[in-house]
Amino acid sequence: MPISSKRIIKHINSLSGSFTRDDLIKQISASKSKKTAQKGRHSQHKSRKDLNRIDETLGILTSAGFLSKQKKRYYRSGPFSFTGTIHINTSGHAMAVSDDGHEAIVKRDNVGHAHNNDRVTVEITDYKRGFFHGIVKKVLSRYKTIQIARVVKKTKGQIILLLVDHPGEKHVCAERSEHEPEPDDIVIVSLTGRLLGNLPLCEITNYFSLDDESYDFQRICAKHNLPSEHGYYPELEGIDRTIGQQDLSTRNDYRGLFTITIDGEDARDFDDAISLEKSAGRWVLYVHIADVSAFVCKGSPLDKDA
Repeated sequence: MPISSKRIIKHINSLSGSFTRDDLIKQISASKSKKTAQKGRHSQHKSRKDLNRIDETLGILTSAGFLSKQKKRYYRSGPFSFTGTIHINTSGHAMAVSDDGHEAIVKRDNVGHAHNNDRVTVEITDYKRGFFHGIVKKVLSRYKTIQIARVVKKTKGQIILLLVDHPGEKHVCAERSEHEPEPDDIVIVSLTGRLLGNLPLCEITNYFSLDDESYDFQRICAKHNLPSEHGYYPELEGIDRTIGQQDLSTRNDYRGLFTITIDGEDARDFDDAISLEKSAGRWVLYVHIADVSAFVCKGSPLDKDA
């Protein structure tokens, strides 16, 4: 089997200081155990493939900026790693993207404790099929510090939780307490940045039974990383609800129609309504949509947050 880029990168990392192509070849050759298999054309062909793979890997690392070359010597620009954002798919595998455009595939087993959209440090370990491959070495910052989770089970000293609305299966844990949720309860957790055993430790800030709908708003906020409480908006004070002639100059006035809302029974915002009118021997259906933007000044704090 020809030598892999993964092995070549490992050997480059073991070399101290600058090196030449021949230094690298000697390093790789010295690490190979002597084989008694027959040699000849097959061995020479295999050797050529190894040299081609070495040249390819050196070229890729140089073009990506991980190596620099002066005459025949190669110099490491720094560790074979980068800082970027990790994007995890539903299978748990990920793509890490650096600020300057480097990309690396991160297999599920190499994601570590990173969550979707976290800022991470990724170590490059391989190059194949046109992509770097790597492992997450460190989580630098969380995209979301507040998460929704479900209680999976309890052990002697831990509550094991499964994060909800999260690509892949990510487990975290919390310490046992006097007042704690039961298995299958939904909990709101805050990540602490520490580990308990081999799982990220979190603090439980609230919990609900699975059939309790009161947590829906908090779940939406946590899923989309939204603030749970909005700020103070001066423009909401003293809104003028009168309809002036300037408003009517660009609108049709249907206030004389008998109108009913079509929002659900539990709706808090009545923003859809219909009217039905018989005119000239036929029925006309009017559909009315509330124009909330008419009360929000463009560029205002409320407009920007919305």
